[in-house]
Amino acid sequence: MTQKILLLILLLLFSEIVLSQTNDIIFENIYAKADSNNEKIKILIDSSNNCIYSEPSMSMVYLEEAINLSEQIASDSVMCEIYYNYSIAQNYNSDYLAAIESLNLALEYANCLDSYKINMKINNLYGTIYKNIGFFDQANKYYFAALDIIEKNNLDEKGIVLNNIGSVYSYIKDYSKAIEYFKKSAKFIFDAEKLNLINYNIASCYEVIGRVDSAKIYFEGVLKYTEISFRNDLRISTLINLSAIYLDNNNFSESIRLCLEAEDIAVSNNFSSKLFLVYYQFANIYYHKANFSKALLYINDAKKHINVAVDIRNAKKLYYLQSKIGTTGFRVRKICILLTVRLLVISKKTKKINEIYEHNNL
Repeated sequence: MTQKILLLILLLLFSEIVLSQTNDIIFENIYAKADSNNEKIKILIDSSNNCIYSEPSMSMVYLEEAINLSEQIASDSVMCEIYYNYSIAQNYNSDYLAAIESLNLALEYANCLDSYKINMKINNLYGTIYKNIGFFDQANKYYFAALDIIEKNNLDEKGIVLNNIGSVYSYIKDYSKAIEYFKKSAKFIFDAEKLNLINYNIASCYEVIGRVDSAKIYFEGVLKYTEISFRNDLRISTLINLSAIYLDNNNFSESIRLCLEAEDIAVSNNFSSKLFLVYYQFANIYYHKANFSKALLYINDAKKHINVAVDIRNAKKLYYLQSKIGTTGFRVRKICILLTVRLLVISKKTKKINEIYEHNNL
């Protein structure tokens, strides 16, 4: 046992050394292109922006190096941009507490700049972080503050913020309000991809409140868009939603056909999180067909594509469906234990976030 622990420690140390050496090579390549620290910082920020959504951890590596170089020479605007981007990356990395703290630093620099556009972006990002951790009242407070800045200064981001407000109402299950704000948002969005994401949100709300015909119209419009946009992730989600609508109407063959298409796309693109949704929907279909053995097979497939300690909402869905079939056992108990541990961790983080929120509002 002791030997295994020592081996694990050595492997961790080795991986840290390799990672450090890799980062050094990356920075050497960046520095070879720059004549001054200001140019290096600019390249680091640009490199961070290029991977901030796809590889948030790598984005933070660039920004940490930028912070190290910036402390003595950078202007308030550069420091504000660095900490703002750092907060985005931490948010995408699900490190919400750190994201709020970074955004607080960005705000300190922003207050020295007197820029309404930067203040709007910071308020919008605060809203998104608080929304992600379930603090919906705080989220909308910041979103409406961002909207107020936009309307007073005629900025272009009105559609984005209105969509964000709609998403908060959707989370708190005020679907009529959500639809209202999503539709308002659509009037200010001229990018086809963003517009179809909003239409997907509208369709999802209509589906929940039982306006199935309206939901189908919006979902089918989004599906047509995905045929030419190569947004396979959005296509999978839309296929699954349509499959659920057909399942509710007991049209099993069409529901299965749509799910099979979604599975093909998810497998070929290695979308693990989407495969969870696909197999969960298959399990639902066969549960409704009273083919419980096949439903359990798909539940087991779904379990392979979910981190139950992180994705609490989907883990609960899976546990609930399995409990309806009448099979509990070790794996389900493990899910319950992990959920309990995760909720305890979240409650501690929530307490800390509450303290930060109260401090921000002193």
